[in-house]
Amino acid sequence: MSEVGESLQLPASTVTSIVDRLVRDGLVERGILPSDRRAVVATLTETGADVVASVEFNRRNDLVEMLSGLDDDNLEAFAHDLGGMLEGLDRLMADPVQSSAA
Repeated sequence: MSEVGESLQLPASTVTSIVDRLVRDGLVERGILPSDRRAVVATLTETGADVVASVEFNRRNDLVEMLSGLDDDNLEAFAHDLGGMLEGLDRLMADPVQSSAA
């Protein structure tokens, strides 16, 4: 839970509460690692994987719809700008202290 919390920038207690609800709803199963019985592993159930697939499908369709009005030149400019934003995000995530000092 601490690794997930770190990547989401949430306290482990918050992640634990979220996973508790996901387990209750049948979307995630909890388990342990045989190599480290202190570690908790959360795994998607088949139902959870179906929910994720549905959300991804809908997000993709929404994105296609949002971008459908752009001509090729504007779409290319958008892709270029988005690439620059993602590079900046990668730099920030790699070294948040250095990035905030800049």
